[in-house]
Amino acid sequence: MHQINLNVEYLRELVASGRLSVPVADTLVNAALTVQVRNIVYVTAEDAFFVVKAGGVMQKIEAGGSGPQGPAGPAGADGPTGSIGLTGPQGPAGLDGSDGPAGPTGPQGIQGPIGPAGADSTVPGPQGIQGIQGNPASDTNFAANDLTLLADRNHLGNGKVFSITNMLAFNLQVAGGNGLNMFSTNFHIDHVAGITINSPEVKILQVPNDATATKLMVLDANGKVVYRDVTSLPAAGWGLTGNAGTVPGTNFIGTTDNQALIFKVNNQNAGRIDSGNVTVGTTNFGYQAGGAGTNGNTAIGYKAGAALTATTDARNVAIGNLAFNAATTSLHNVIIGASAGKSLTASNDNTVVGFEALLTADGGGLQTAVGAYAMRNATYGGGNVAVGDSALYNLTSGNSNVGVGSGSLYSVQSSNCNVALGKDAGRYYGGTTNAMVCSNSVFIGYNTQTLGQSQTNQIVIGYSAIGIGSNTTIIGNSSTTDAAIWGSLMLGTTTPISTALLNLNSTTKGVLFPRMTTTQRDAIASPATGLQIYNTTTNAINYWNGTVWTSPGAAGASQWTTNGSDIYFGGKIGLGTITAPATTIHMSGTLSIKCNPATGSTTGAISCESDVLFYTAQWGHVFNDSGGEAGRFSSGYLCVGIWSNIPSAKFFVLSTTKGALLPRMTTTQKNAIASPADGLIVYDTTLSKLCVYEASAWKQITTT
Repeated sequence: MHQINLNVEYLRELVASGRLSVPVADTLVNAALTVQVRNIVYVTAEDAFFVVKAGGVMQKIEAGGSGPQGPAGPAGADGPTGSIGLTGPQGPAGLDGSDGPAGPTGPQGIQGPIGPAGADSTVPGPQGIQGIQGNPASDTNFAANDLTLLADRNHLGNGKVFSITNMLAFNLQVAGGNGLNMFSTNFHIDHVAGITINSPEVKILQVPNDATATKLMVLDANGKVVYRDVTSLPAAGWGLTGNAGTVPGTNFIGTTDNQALIFKVNNQNAGRIDSGNVTVGTTNFGYQAGGAGTNGNTAIGYKAGAALTATTDARNVAIGNLAFNAATTSLHNVIIGASAGKSLTASNDNTVVGFEALLTADGGGLQTAVGAYAMRNATYGGGNVAVGDSALYNLTSGNSNVGVGSGSLYSVQSSNCNVALGKDAGRYYGGTTNAMVCSNSVFIGYNTQTLGQSQTNQIVIGYSAIGIGSNTTIIGNSSTTDAAIWGSLMLGTTTPISTALLNLNSTTKGVLFPRMTTTQRDAIASPATGLQIYNTTTNAINYWNGTVWTSPGAAGASQWTTNGSDIYFGGKIGLGTITAPATTIHMSGTLSIKCNPATGSTTGAISCESDVLFYTAQWGHVFNDSGGEAGRFSSGYLCVGIWSNIPSAKFFVLSTTKGALLPRMTTTQKNAIASPADGLIVYDTTLSKLCVYEASAWKQITTT
């Protein structure tokens, strides 16, 4: 049923005060002829208000109530169920922990549209009995298809009830004031197909009945309430499914005041962009990234820098899932990579780049770890540099180590001051055993190794080169054939000698030439002139003179040999022009032997374990220190003292100041002489007598 429900008394009040304009007719007939359809008209003859309906039918606005309504016809079929509104987003889960606060409830979904009314019953119910005229009622119902109403917004409503239901059209013209606020009145519009409103400002509670889940009620250019699909409306903000028609520099997401821009997920901080001044300048993006830090930190990634504080952490960079996650009281760190520097707490001036690089360290500082797993298991230390996958992987509390290359110094733990360059450099000893303790050493080259555990101060250079122990240096490996160094080489000294290409300095060690047998020496192909070896067959130094192997100071294989400060020779010596000596010493020319001429001593001796033979074609001369002749000798003749030719003597001594001293001995010593020859003379110190042996007995030489 179409109804118009108006408060009749209030309607009279509006007309009487001039706030509502209603056409006036003297009779119903004139009203039907002169008043337009939809208008309310006052008929003086009836002293009542009527609504002009189509075809001139007049509907009186009765002051009295209607009679009782007849029984309702059978209910029409239910209209289809409206679509279910969109489900609001789920509230965030509470924080971990017992009895955490519940997350806020999401907003209610949009109400689905009302389904169409069921069809009217084809069999009307029986007409009810006319009721008794009642007292004036507060509402009057009208069955009409349209209505035009003029009103003053300052008086329309005010608690009075205006109810318009199932109208085809409704035209409301509001005069005076700034508009009409229908929320503050009991003004009801329900199921009106079209509404025309002429008002500066209108707020409407009830809307047309063609709403759907994707439509929004708006006013068109003519002030008519209509529905618009939300997808066809101009964007007043950033849409959840994307935006179009934006203008760079005009459209943006952010703030227009000097306040930080905050993002949240599950009601937890997930992003922060500060104004960027020197004190603040914080940029965070990611769930709980940056924690409470506000002092120039940058954190990007899930819980990156999540423990940073606003007071003790400043100017740190954390990028990556859980990067720098536990850091507090830390300054000037750059941490990039998932779980990189995850456990660092109070630590400053670290540079960490790579997945799980410096993962477990909870202190220290001045560390540089670049590469996946670089210094992964470090716990505390300082000044270490690890560049490469798993470099310094197991370092615990060491300091000042440098590992460059995948797996370099991988195994060292509590170790200091090592340098390794190359894949797996310094990682092993003995092939594949982890070198866990090492210090002050240098490893350069792929898989360079220490000699053993706990070595120190060793330098190992070369592909797979193996050290030779603490305090040593090795260059090259067992496959190295040649090595070259330009310039002078100094060993055992740092003082160069400009004229020396090789400068060896030691007071406790010598030079050891290559040692080999004569057979091995002779197997050397095309030896260079001057090549030297030590011959273990002859125990002599040999060198190649360009033609044959020889020894220093000798033409052949024999040579002088030293024994402490003495020198001896095992072959024959030719002097002068003798090239093929026949005896141990064979010479041509003059032989001069002086005893200690530098000190002026006149003592000395020439000794031999066998006979001393002098061969001379003439006389042999013996000179004293002053150069004077002290004697001569020749074949079968010996002269001591001043030379004098005595042909009958084989031995004579000439002197005018000294005598001849015969051998002196005791009687016992004299008697011990084996097989003395007749005529042998000695001086017996026991008897103080000269004795001569004759006729198988010693006899004293006595004076007469």
